[in-house]
Amino acid sequence: MKHLLIILITFILFACRPGSAIQKLSYVDSLLVHDSINKAEKQLAVINENGMSEEELYYLKLLHIQILSRKYEPIPNGIIDSCIVYYEKYNDKAKLSELYYYKGGELYDRGNVSEGIVYFKKAEKLAEGGSLQVKYKIYSSLAFCNFVSENYHISLEYAKKSSKIAIDLRSPDRFLFSKYYESISFDMIGNHDSANICTKQYIPYIKYGTKEEQRVYFAEVCAYYITQNDTVKAQLYINKALELGEDPVVCGIAGAYYLWMKDYEKAEKMYQKKLKESVSLRHKAEALNGLGNVMKCQNNYDKASFFFNKEIDIMDSLAQQHQKENVKDIQYKADYKNVVINNTHKMSKMVYIFCILVGVLILIAVTFIVVYRKNNREIRSKKKELENYANEIAYLNKIKNDSNKEKKILIREMERKMDSYIKSVSHGHKLYEGVCLGKIVEKRDARAMEDILTFYKVVDADFFIQMEHQYNNLTTQNLLILMLKHIGKSDDEISDLLCVSKGSLRSYMSRIKRCRI
Repeated sequence: MKHLLIILITFILFACRPGSAIQKLSYVDSLLVHDSINKAEKQLAVINENGMSEEELYYLKLLHIQILSRKYEPIPNGIIDSCIVYYEKYNDKAKLSELYYYKGGELYDRGNVSEGIVYFKKAEKLAEGGSLQVKYKIYSSLAFCNFVSENYHISLEYAKKSSKIAIDLRSPDRFLFSKYYESISFDMIGNHDSANICTKQYIPYIKYGTKEEQRVYFAEVCAYYITQNDTVKAQLYINKALELGEDPVVCGIAGAYYLWMKDYEKAEKMYQKKLKESVSLRHKAEALNGLGNVMKCQNNYDKASFFFNKEIDIMDSLAQQHQKENVKDIQYKADYKNVVINNTHKMSKMVYIFCILVGVLILIAVTFIVVYRKNNREIRSKKKELENYANEIAYLNKIKNDSNKEKKILIREMERKMDSYIKSVSHGHKLYEGVCLGKIVEKRDARAMEDILTFYKVVDADFFIQMEHQYNNLTTQNLLILMLKHIGKSDDEISDLLCVSKGSLRSYMSRIKRCRI
């Protein structure tokens, strides 16, 4: 009784134990996939690290990195590198693609643009068969990085890819971001009609962005309505943007709006604010260009020249920076390397398949030659026996002088039959080879059918002995059908070879069955 009670308690404790660590971590992962970031963070916080395996610990670290990244919080030094080392050891491509993405973002944010792009491209290569969420993060980041580096065509391609994935994920905030970069990339390459179409597409989704994002989107919509000469809507959207706060992008577009409205004082103020708050050289150059245009419109050409000259200096610095970062070449080299690797794999597969096909063809050819030679040897052997038999008859005829006339007649008859038999066997051999290769035998040609059977008696005499024991009163055509069945021909092939319909062939087979003993 005591032992039974212990077993029962053990069973209850085992049945009521909490879920394993890997199950809990997978649950957190699923929450992140569905963008439940806060809930995922709470679930991850209550998971106890004690007793975890090495795999579970690194999975937990990866999820922690994801949450910090999604909340735009700093990631502790070294955690990404340690995870990369672990997952490279086990070649886990799905997790490595995500970690390379985070490593690329970390390097890019620290100003190491070239190394950051290298990791983004490594992540892109490994993410080819991965999740849509990871692909979106990589493509959208590359769209942003290329736009900043003024590689607008490349930025546009990645923005299009991320827009397509955002549609597949049914994620309005992702669609908003991607379409925004499509719009401004189209605008920078001079395709203003496509830029305007993209702007119209993302306007209904601005409500899904954060406050900081919304003011930028509203400002870009204002810029769109400036191109349409719609003063009312341009004013409406620039006011919405300014109500949410001022940043370099908003100030720049507000300056362009006030310049368009010929309110030069406000335009100058906005461009000065953009110049003061800008960190990137591109934003500073845009601010200086705006200030130059304001001064030019006020006929203050000395100041306009001053601002334009400063803009040229900054643009030179920006060009040197882009040349040093070498973002475009890094991407082209990575893409070229991937293409070479993929082509090498494809060529290896093609060579492997080609070798297999050649081997199969050689095997078929050798088999055919062996069978052909075997049949020829049997025919030559039978022919030699017939020749020996004829020679014996001729010898006997010479001995028996008293019946020389009858002997001559007998010899001529035997020679005629021998020649006829040899011709029949030879003709049957050719027809049999033709049948094996699928050539048609006319069913009404009785001679051809008899010749094939004569040859086959030489090849497989046992078959005809078996037929004599199993059937009575078989016709030549019946025997030919049974022979074709015996050598492995299907009903379709037999009907084609004998030029009869399938229905007629079934009738013949029915008659053959009635002849069975």
